[in-house]
Amino acid sequence: AQEYTKRVILEKGLSVTALNHFVTCPKEFFYKSILKIPEAPSVSSERGIAMHKALSLVWREEDRSAKNIEKTIVSVTEDYFKTSLLPKFEKEIVREEIKSYAVDVGRELEGYFAFTGQTFIEKWEEKEFLTKYGKEEISFNLHGQLDAILVDDKKAQIFDYKTTESKSIASIKGETKSSDGNYFRQLVFYKFLLSGGVNYKDKEIDPALIFVKPNASGKCPTVVLPILESDIDKVKEEVENLVQSVWSGEFLKKDCDDKDCKYCGLK
Repeated sequence: AQEYTKRVILEKGLSVTALNHFVTCPKEFFYKSILKIPEAPSVSSERGIAMHKALSLVWREEDRSAKNIEKTIVSVTEDYFKTSLLPKFEKEIVREEIKSYAVDVGRELEGYFAFTGQTFIEKWEEKEFLTKYGKEEISFNLHGQLDAILVDDKKAQIFDYKTTESKSIASIKGETKSSDGNYFRQLVFYKFLLSGGVNYKDKEIDPALIFVKPNASGKCPTVVLPILESDIDKVKEEVENLVQSVWSGEFLKKDCDDKDCKYCGLK
């Protein structure tokens, strides 16, 4: 299992999702990111996929008015749920839910979709990561598919769509009891991924979350968080810890802190 995990990392690289899994629980990382054990679709994951497809398509439309954003969201999600593997009653619930707030999303995101600079949609980005285990030199790619990167003369803005209700800054950063900091780690990881990249040289890189499930007042907040060099160092250190844990074999030996963890329960 250890050798297989090393091979997967060296050949396929590492995403921020895999890193988030590892930080939560090394065995969750092994089962979900390395073995990729299939999981039944959930309402939240299917809602996320449908909305991402719809918003990606809006960028390809000539007409990106509020009305057409709404129309695109409704038609794309209708199509998507025809083939979704969710139980029928759950499909209906999500479809109706998205339909009910599509008008709010259209109104809220019209300004965002009015951007006229250079846009990269669902852009795959990679960056080489070099480290050592003992004397062994290790090199693999960090990678990610970014929902949207909007580039003008001065900056590159990275947008990541979230189909949950908006969260506070403390919650995004993992500073509340019930939060894990995964969203913030993702933004930091993406900034690191783009820094020094050929399309973004000499540009300020600003990652942001857009909560595309409207809140109680019908708003879809965009949250931009300042990312410091120390935040990037911390994420690099977490990647470093993952490598040391895998190359030493430690990652399969220890259970995580969650007594009810289903991954630590798997043998």
